[in-house]
Amino acid sequence: MFSVEEVLLTRQSGFRGWQLVVRCDRCRRKAALVIPAPKRGEPVLASFVARVRCEQCRGKPSAALLTNLRDASRVRGWGSFEGVRGSVQVLLWGPRGD
Repeated sequence: MFSVEEVLLTRQSGFRGWQLVVRCDRCRRKAALVIPAPKRGEPVLASFVARVRCEQCRGKPSAALLTNLRDASRVRGWGSFEGVRGSVQVLLWGPRGD
């Protein structure tokens, strides 16, 4: 399993096809964002994650989870795991109050 620090310092292009699932406790919203291909250079994933904001209130999400599950709506538990079918999810920071 990856550590959060390793994941955030990995090049963004290494996570092509992965999704960042974010949760905003202010708005009670959950959204999944596809990790975009970098427009230039080879930035680390942390440079993308640091800019993510809630679409509704523009606040920083209370939780963020990186996953390679094709259907991010299947994310139920906010924790890190590595599945036998090759599924991986890494909790970058946890939900408040859970």
